[in-house]
Amino acid sequence: MSKRILNKKKKVITLLNQIINLEYEDQVKGARRFEDIEFNKGTRKDPELVPAKRMYWNERFFDEDEKPLKVERTRLVEVEGERTDHMGQPLKYYTLEDIN
Repeated sequence: MSKRILNKKKKVITLLNQIINLEYEDQVKGARRFEDIEFNKGTRKDPELVPAKRMYWNERFFDEDEKPLKVERTRLVEVEGERTDHMGQPLKYYTLEDIN
C-alpha cells in the first residue's frame, strides 16, 4: 500500500472518530441531569453490578388538542467509565483494519 493512500486512510479514520466524539458530546450537552447508578451486566441469576451514569433529558410533544406534553427520557451515558452509544454498548471507534 502506498504511503499516500495510507496517510489518506489515517485522516479519514481520525475524522470519523472525531465525528463520533462530537455526536456523543452534543447529546450530553442536552442533558437536564445525571445520576450515578449500578448497572447489571450479568444475568438475573448471576448479577454483575458495575458503576454507570444515566442521563435525563426532556422532550416536548403536542397532543391532538395542541397542548404541550413534557416527557422525560433516559439513556445510559457511561458504563464502567466507558462512553456508550444509545443502546448502552461501548462506543466503537474506527481503526485501519476497518477501512479497506
